[in-house]
Amino acid sequence: MKKYLYILMLPIALLWTACDKEGLSVPVASFTMSTTETSINETVAFTYTGTGAEQVVLFTGDEGHNYDLIHQGNSGLVLNKGLLTYSYKTAGVYKVVLIATNYNDRAEDMVYSVDSAWITVNDDNVELRSVSLRKDMYLKELQAQKIGDNTLLFAVPYKVRVSNRDIAVSMNKQRVSIEPMSNSAVVTVNGAAYNENTSYDLTQPFEIEVCSPSGNSKTYHSVVMHYPVFESFSIEGVDGVSACSEYYFDKVSITVELPAGTDVSALKPVFASADAQQITVNGEQQISGETVVDFTEPVVYTLTTGDGDVSVESTVEVSVSLL
Repeated sequence: MKKYLYILMLPIALLWTACDKEGLSVPVASFTMSTTETSINETVAFTYTGTGAEQVVLFTGDEGHNYDLIHQGNSGLVLNKGLLTYSYKTAGVYKVVLIATNYNDRAEDMVYSVDSAWITVNDDNVELRSVSLRKDMYLKELQAQKIGDNTLLFAVPYKVRVSNRDIAVSMNKQRVSIEPMSNSAVVTVNGAAYNENTSYDLTQPFEIEVCSPSGNSKTYHSVVMHYPVFESFSIEGVDGVSACSEYYFDKVSITVELPAGTDVSALKPVFASADAQQITVNGEQQISGETVVDFTEPVVYTLTTGDGDVSVESTVEVSVSLL
């Protein structure tokens, strides 16, 4: 049901009146919603379908945007070009109110009309917003990657660089940050209630289950893989010195210092990697002790390991200098 109200704006007070304002026409307030029933964190589109309004404001009805609580500080949202997209964070049944307004050039006189509708918001979301390792990664956050519908890939470095030192990462004691899309969802890890301060053994099977208030549930399976690295890398019998990147988990640098006069344009490095199933340079397969490489400029090796559809790739930049 639409209501038509007229407002006279004065410097000190707002006076409500039922008189027509000369030169101002009452706008038509009407709108459509992309759905009348949705889930939390799902996008709903509100479209103004009325006419004659200088400004259109919509109250979504949830906390902070309740039209009935406007005198308690609740506010509406302005429609941009007649459209507003919005995601509800809390389940409930909400009254959506649209205000279509007209006013004169000096905003001394104003007229507006109101339209409303109801929307139901359910909380059946069992998706994860994020899963990460951080507290036991020396404050270097590592996000799990979602593979397919319910697989989480933790691609973990063997070491992280902290204060110019490479420190080993322990996988049998890791605190995991799990954030579901729904604030009301219940999360369990391997059948026990999730606790952000619990240390989990990521070397063992690791399952996360998310249960929504409506009873829906979803289980996520984890896959933990290390970024492949060179256990050893040498040229002409000289071992390279490796260092992890301070900013990227998948990048390592190796420096090799060779005697003066060495021809660096045609060298055969000797290397070993237990993890890497494939080692390439510019897409070409590299064989330890056989492939000839030009080290006039730094060379980037790509190391890849994988299991079926899940693979992890790292890069190692090798630089050769002369003493």
